[in-house]
Amino acid sequence: MQSINQTQAAIAKYQVAINKNISESEILWNRYNALLVFNSILITAIGFSYQGNLNLPLLVVASLPIAGLLSCYLWFIVTLRGFQWIKFWTVTARKIEEKYLPDDNPILNPINNGKNHREDVVGWPKTQIASYILILVTAILYLIFLANLLNTKSFHKNIFHSQQRTMHRYIK
Repeated sequence: MQSINQTQAAIAKYQVAINKNISESEILWNRYNALLVFNSILITAIGFSYQGNLNLPLLVVASLPIAGLLSCYLWFIVTLRGFQWIKFWTVTARKIEEKYLPDDNPILNPINNGKNHREDVVGWPKTQIASYILILVTAILYLIFLANLLNTKSFHKNIFHSQQRTMHRYIK
């Protein structure tokens, strides 16, 4: 039999775990959305640079997809870490539920009972997997932009002319 102090301590720990879970979820999606917007702006800038509307130097145009790939890597790491924290606080709350709260009360066991409901959804990827897929698709877009840029005549022409100018300086 649990004492009143143990029960109160368990409830306090449980409330902290739930609040931290909610907080980490908000932080994760705020970061995710910020990086999604950043990458959308970067992809738009790449699109304008392909049309020639921005009139940017070739070095800047070449650095945009590279910056995008770097941002995708950071986006993945930040998202992965966010999901790890959410899982940590969910598991912590679940352990408290299993140890201190009765199994037959769905109002007092939202984490364990919610797990059962989530497992019933079949055919759709988990939110975590879907978020990683979006990051991967964005990274693939940047790779396509970079490969396209490297295959353009203007890129090769500018690289060739810059090498010739450098060689002429050394020859003189």
